[in-house]
Amino acid sequence: MKLFPLRFLSVVAIALILPLTYLSASQAQTGTLVAQTAQNRDLQSGRPVVSGDEGQFVGQVLVNVPAEMAWQVLTDYDNFENFLPGVASSQLLASEGNRRVFEQVNEVRVAFFNRRTRVRLATTENFPRAIDFQLVEGDVESVAGSWQIDPVPNNPNQVVVTHRVNVDPGPDNRGLFFNIYRNSLRDTLGALKQEMERRAEG
Repeated sequence: MKLFPLRFLSVVAIALILPLTYLSASQAQTGTLVAQTAQNRDLQSGRPVVSGDEGQFVGQVLVNVPAEMAWQVLTDYDNFENFLPGVASSQLLASEGNRRVFEQVNEVRVAFFNRRTRVRLATTENFPRAIDFQLVEGDVESVAGSWQIDPVPNNPNQVVVTHRVNVDPGPDNRGLFFNIYRNSLRDTLGALKQEMERRAEG
C-alpha cells in the first residue's frame, strides 16, 4: 500500500476544507442579505424593524412627520405612560441645559413571567437629532443607548427614528428577559410612530 507524506495529506485536507468554508461563508452572507432586504421592505412600509440579541438591540421605524414632531414625542417624559405600552408611570425629575433626569416604571406580564422595574435615566439632548441616555439607578444592572432622528433625503416630512440600546437585566431569567425586551421594543416603536403621526395630524 502506498503511503502519502503527511504534508500532502495536510494540503489535501486544506483543499477540501476551503471550499466548505467558502460555501458556509457564502450561505451566511446570503442569509444576511435576505434578512436585510426583508428588513428594508418592512422599514419602507412603515413597520418597525428590530435586530440584535443578548441585550444589544437596534430598532428603527419610518415616521411620516418632521424631525421637530418626532423630537417632541421622544422628549415628552411626563407623558410616556399615556402612549407607550408597558409604561406604568414616567416623571421628569430634573432639567438643566440639555440634560434631563427622569424616572420610569415598566410592567411586563407574559404568561407566568411578571416583572415590574423602576429605572432612573439621565439623558443628554442634542436637538433635533439625538438623545443619549444611561442608567442612574434602578432595578436592572445597566442600560445605555440612544435615540436618533434622521430626516429622509428630499422629504422634510419623513424621518427614520433609530433606537440603540445595551441592557443587562442582571443574573435572573436573562434569556426570557431579552426575548420579551426585543418584542416590547417593536411595540414601543410602533406606539411612538402612532403618537407622532397623531400629533402631526392634530
